[in-house]
Amino acid sequence: MMTGSPDGGKNAGSRPGRAYDRRVRARFGSRAAAIVAALVLLLLAAGCAMPGPADGASPGQGGAWSGCGPASAVTGVSITRPHSALGPPGGIAALSASSRDATASRRLYRAACRLVEVEAHPKAVSCPADFGVVYKIRFRSARSSPATATYAATGCGSLAMRTAAGSRSTMVIGSRAAALEPAFRSALAGILHLSVDNLA
Repeated sequence: MMTGSPDGGKNAGSRPGRAYDRRVRARFGSRAAAIVAALVLLLLAAGCAMPGPADGASPGQGGAWSGCGPASAVTGVSITRPHSALGPPGGIAALSASSRDATASRRLYRAACRLVEVEAHPKAVSCPADFGVVYKIRFRSARSSPATATYAATGCGSLAMRTAAGSRSTMVIGSRAAALEPAFRSALAGILHLSVDNLA
């Protein structure tokens, strides 16, 4: 028969684990009780440590690559396009541009960080009409260059980025990439003072 606690039951309601522990010990023995208690603690710890969807660990916040630093650090951008001998007669001319417009530069940076987060295409694909048009982008800050990017604008299209945190590249293929690329191309064309159609 179970008797009352030595303190007259005053603390029984605040210690439910002790009653459970006594029942486990009575049925399985002290060793089994210790194992069960350890498993319960491990499960609780795992549940507390498990990140939720709002944690934004990967991908980064706003669906951007987690290797990108804060856009607020970007103060300007420089872009070059080497001459390409392919395409129309005479090829595609080289051009270069620099901008100290922080708002426009950060817009391009955010768009690049979102686009490069798209998972790379897992299969080999045919990329016709690849005229070798490549844009080399260097984002600037007050202290250093926080990131560089290379955008292949023809064929299937691709984007590669390098930051202090590492590097990442992707092909612009699939519905998600197709949804994100227009914002990137619009921001790029705006800095170059070109229409989007004249990027390639």
